[in-house]
Amino acid sequence: MNRGIQLVRLRNKQGVSPPIKIIRRADGGSVPAFDPSQPFDKVASPAFDPSKPFDEVPSSPKTNETPSVSTASDVAKSAGIGLVKGGVGLAGLPGDLAELGARGIDRATQYIGGKLGVDVAPRPDAPPTYGSSDIQKGIEGVTGQFYEPKTTAGEYAQTAGEFLPAMIGGPESLAAKAATRVVGPAVASETAGQLTKGTVAEPYARIAGGVLGGVGATMAANRAAAAAAHTAVPTSDELRVAAQAGYNNPIVTALEIKPAAVATKADDIISDLNRMGFRERNAPNTYAVVEDLKDPIGFSPTTGGTAAKVADFDSVRKELNTYAGERNSIGKPTAEASAAQRAIGHIDDFLDNISPADVIKGDPKQASQILQEARGNWSAASHIDDIDTRLTRAERQAAKAGTGSNIDNAIRQKISAVLDVTGRTRGYTPEEIAQMERVVRGTPTSNLMRVLGKFGVSGGLSLLLHAGAAIPSGGATIPIAVAGTIARKIGEKVTQNNAAKISEMIGNRSPLGQSIASTSPTVARQSILNRTAANTLLAGRSAQDAKFPPLPVFDPNQVRENGQ
Repeated sequence: MNRGIQLVRLRNKQGVSPPIKIIRRADGGSVPAFDPSQPFDKVASPAFDPSKPFDEVPSSPKTNETPSVSTASDVAKSAGIGLVKGGVGLAGLPGDLAELGARGIDRATQYIGGKLGVDVAPRPDAPPTYGSSDIQKGIEGVTGQFYEPKTTAGEYAQTAGEFLPAMIGGPESLAAKAATRVVGPAVASETAGQLTKGTVAEPYARIAGGVLGGVGATMAANRAAAAAAHTAVPTSDELRVAAQAGYNNPIVTALEIKPAAVATKADDIISDLNRMGFRERNAPNTYAVVEDLKDPIGFSPTTGGTAAKVADFDSVRKELNTYAGERNSIGKPTAEASAAQRAIGHIDDFLDNISPADVIKGDPKQASQILQEARGNWSAASHIDDIDTRLTRAERQAAKAGTGSNIDNAIRQKISAVLDVTGRTRGYTPEEIAQMERVVRGTPTSNLMRVLGKFGVSGGLSLLLHAGAAIPSGGATIPIAVAGTIARKIGEKVTQNNAAKISEMIGNRSPLGQSIASTSPTVARQSILNRTAANTLLAGRSAQDAKFPPLPVFDPNQVRENGQ
């Protein structure tokens, strides 16, 4: 039906049509008479649909407006689907990396071949086999297309959800993992993506943002932890000062022990060694040194005769230490070393539990407590030096390579040497040994960064390959090289921090470390220094001797010049 000018033709009962009448408008005007020689005026009308009656018209035009979505609902849905995508990405990571690596090698091969005049057939790029996109398509084939965020907040929530799987594993607290593995990289990645949205740089910006965000959050957390640790953990020098203060304490130096009690103890040590299968022929030096305990050289003004002093035990222990470090050709302790270590344990037990009946003069209870703290501090200092020396050697080993890019492997090797040799873990707590295992085996973060670091620049050859891939691709592979290099640096830093934590754990569990933790660090350290100075004067020793005393306790983990 024409809806421009409406003409009404009336018919009577006989079917005769009267003349055409003009229909009057409501405003009193009239519609012009119909002129069949003129075309109809064009008016807006719906598209013709022959399946519907001519007079059926939509009551109102349809719109393309998207129904409003609650931000909270969008954030919740986006975060959930982000977690799913994160798991998919983790599962498809090997396939994705394999395809990226193949593309990089192909670009480099074509570039080098071109320079050499060799025609190299290009490898067609293909979607990663069993990559994240394949896995996602397989899931969507069952569940339907994944939900897409409708708001900016939802986009940030989805990105955060994709990073959530990174919280799996590691010794950090949940708060630390959330900050350094999720919030930091997610916010940086999504912000970079928002700034480059719709451009070819968006995917690269998201990768770089995620890496840099994780680095920034980790560095900030490490700086905060390092600042706290610096004020709480004693150094090896401070531990030795505290130990010497204990050995020079007047209560300890004034202690006099009956020679008969010491002789009895020497006989007990010999009997125990025999019972454990040792004999004088396979541990002659240990047996001889223990026999020396029966002839103390100290003088007792109280009795006018000889008396055993703590210094006598120290001299015996020092000599036993020289034998306790012996190793055979395969790195295991010799019979002499095992016997010496057992003898040292007996001596320490005797000094820690001196009976008042065996004392000529002095307070054995106070002296034992002071000696325990002194040995604990000295042992902790020796173990800290052991770890620090190994880390220094690892840095030196990595530096020999020119680029220093193998510091991660070097640290793992040096710490592994402690775990691999029987006896070297003696004196370390189970927690410290577990931390060593964490360094050697790596954490999920450090191992992931180690794998991604393979795509970075680590030397001349890798730089050449990346240059060869970047030139023919117009620089498209440069972000991969940059991200890989940054990932390698992150992995190295994580390993270094985990290794340094071993020394922190040793210092914290030392008697001085526990004292510092319970009081003001400044007051505790100053108290140790003041006490050392006073004891040094009382003992008649120089400050130089007090700072660098002879080794009073056996350190089975002492690093040798020709060892690991």
